[in-house]
Amino acid sequence: MCQAIRPSEKGDKQPENDVVDHVKKFSPFDEAGSINIAVRTLEEGTVLSCVSLLLLVTGASLTFPHMQSQRDKLGCDSLCYGSMTSVRGALGLVGTALIGRLSDKNGTILAKTLGRLGARKYSNIAIANGRRACLYVGTVASVAGFVIAATMNSLQGLWLSMIPGALLQHNFDVFKALLSEYHNDIDQIQSKSEEILENDAKEGDHRTNTISRSGSVGKLGMVAGISFMVGPMISAFATKTFQSATVLAIIFTLASGLTVYLLPLPVLLSDIKQIGEKNDTLTNLTNSEFTLTNMFKLRTTKARAAMTLLVLRLNMALAFHIFNTIWPASLKTRFHFGPSEH
Repeated sequence: MCQAIRPSEKGDKQPENDVVDHVKKFSPFDEAGSINIAVRTLEEGTVLSCVSLLLLVTGASLTFPHMQSQRDKLGCDSLCYGSMTSVRGALGLVGTALIGRLSDKNGTILAKTLGRLGARKYSNIAIANGRRACLYVGTVASVAGFVIAATMNSLQGLWLSMIPGALLQHNFDVFKALLSEYHNDIDQIQSKSEEILENDAKEGDHRTNTISRSGSVGKLGMVAGISFMVGPMISAFATKTFQSATVLAIIFTLASGLTVYLLPLPVLLSDIKQIGEKNDTLTNLTNSEFTLTNMFKLRTTKARAAMTLLVLRLNMALAFHIFNTIWPASLKTRFHFGPSEH
């Protein structure tokens, strides 16, 4: 979802002195042990990302058991619920592109304000970071949605509470992009170190590969699945009303935001490829932009198989949402399901 970083655009560079000082401190050109720092950053960032996502998704799922009762109370039938699902999907589509753009840019006002708020474990410099800023935005959007749902006890409030989270809360995708940057750091440092220290003994190859990258993303998926199992169970026993469930959800979401504050940034700034050995010339990292149009233009030997998977995924998603629209109301009508059963 996240677009390739293009810091060469106007206003997208860090202050030069701060950038040089930060990168020099952990660059493989000055310190051979920076690979170890990058590995520790990956491990710590993966754990904190999983904890933050666990708290965020658990908070959202706390409202699930009471949601159907709340919709019935406010007169939201299957048509209303189906419409909300469609609108949520449309807002999510727009929000994915918006947050993807913002998270890839470190020179925006958002990145220079919210993106500077965070723990400085490896540097005394408050570095602007678009990904961290977007994680904060997603947390605030979730809290705003819960506050609206708890305070506006009406059908209008139910609709309004859906908008902030659907449009701006895409932390799962931002976390995936952040973990990818951690892995990129290790690859870049290892590659440059091998060029400079090619005659030195190598203690081990820390270079990441496709399996380790997939493993990091897999941890996020596993945590999200656990949250969907644990959250409704906690809510069914710990809360009695929809309002109390939203209050508990707000607490979990704020805790997720605190975890974002503790997240370490990648050791090498994501908008810098290298520093010249003779002078401190910054070289911009330019990558090809990934868009939906470019995705369909990809030419690979497995293009037909890839398109088959896309079609299958589309049909599975359609089937799920069609079924999910009528299922809660059907359970309520046939079996008198309440919050504890949900």
